[in-house]
Amino acid sequence: MCADGLHDLLVGYVDPQQKAIAINAIGETGLNVRLYNIFYLQAFVMNLYRAQHHRLIQYFQDSYFLAYDMAMTSWYVETLRLMDRAKSSVGGGYRENMTVPLFHERFQASLLIAGGEKTIERELYEELNAHYEANGFRDFRNRHMFHLDLSENMKKATPSGNLHEVANRLHRWYKHAAGVVIGGVPRFITETSVATGIEQAKTLKHLMIDALRYQLSRDGPHKARDYTRYGWRSGLWIDDLESRRNAEP
Repeated sequence: MCADGLHDLLVGYVDPQQKAIAINAIGETGLNVRLYNIFYLQAFVMNLYRAQHHRLIQYFQDSYFLAYDMAMTSWYVETLRLMDRAKSSVGGGYRENMTVPLFHERFQASLLIAGGEKTIERELYEELNAHYEANGFRDFRNRHMFHLDLSENMKKATPSGNLHEVANRLHRWYKHAAGVVIGGVPRFITETSVATGIEQAKTLKHLMIDALRYQLSRDGPHKARDYTRYGWRSGLWIDDLESRRNAEP
């Protein structure tokens, strides 16, 4: 464990009872929990995006796109905040921000980290930052997300960068940098977050499927027996939607 502030930056506040039983507790306010959210939201959004081509979505557009848009906005906000500059000018002075660039600066300045580890971290960070800058995320943050610049928002929209690629590079950087600081692979952030996001996306899809099955069942509000009114023929949809019950006299 590093004694130069890097571990504290990752963890933030930790409940004393949790700290007593978990050496590498992820904390409640540091970079760890923010990065967990980013990787969770990435997995959730990408799996919902794949579901957009599912015929089910046309019957639950309002619910589906509400969840999708809220998760997408949260993903953007978390990423743009963490990729902000290391310091901000405030009242003629400077205040440090809890960001990836600040962690990078401290990592490179640390006297407790070997030169080889610093080289790997610097290469991963430079790849991440170069992609972030080249794809206009900083301008998007300043003029479209956190400040609605009038002249910019009156223009025709231009293609934005790929947030998925930013998150992938952020994932690789964090896995190495945090691994050096805590002395092990931070699997709870790098793996558990992803698995949880995928599971939640699947759960939402299954809830919509169950709701549609009920609506089209003989016991549902529509009591539908003729599926052609919904745009498909019996036998062409998932599980044939109560096909056996529909065949009853």
